[in-house]
Amino acid sequence: TGLKGPNVQSTDPNGQTRAIYDLKSDYIIVYMYNPTCEHCMIESPKLVQLYAQTSRKDLDVYAIAIDTDEQEWKEYIKKLNMKWTNVFDPTNASIYGKYFADITPEIYILDPDRTIIAKNLKVDQIQKMIQKDKNK
Repeated sequence: TGLKGPNVQSTDPNGQTRAIYDLKSDYIIVYMYNPTCEHCMIESPKLVQLYAQTSRKDLDVYAIAIDTDEQEWKEYIKKLNMKWTNVFDPTNASIYGKYFADITPEIYILDPDRTIIAKNLKVDQIQKMIQKDKNK
């Protein structure tokens, strides 16, 4: 935390290159997950719900699927109705060395300056960390 969040660029389901810094919301959630991860299956629906209840001016999500394949990734997005920016790099090269994910899901929060203000969170901690940042 306290460091500038790296600007990952990778490919969305339509084959377009999407970057974290393309998002204009005040806060960005960098969400790294695997469609078959048990904990991801619990946290992903919670993040979908949070996203649906929050304005895009306040919060957006840049989700990076790791250690999966394209079909599994696209099916997961559709099944959970993940409407945020979704990217996948089969080689993981676009994220390697930029964000650390030892287990999935991994959640980072970037503030309006794109500084990492929190990491290793559960979805239910996101709003508390953003409010804490706003209050400082």
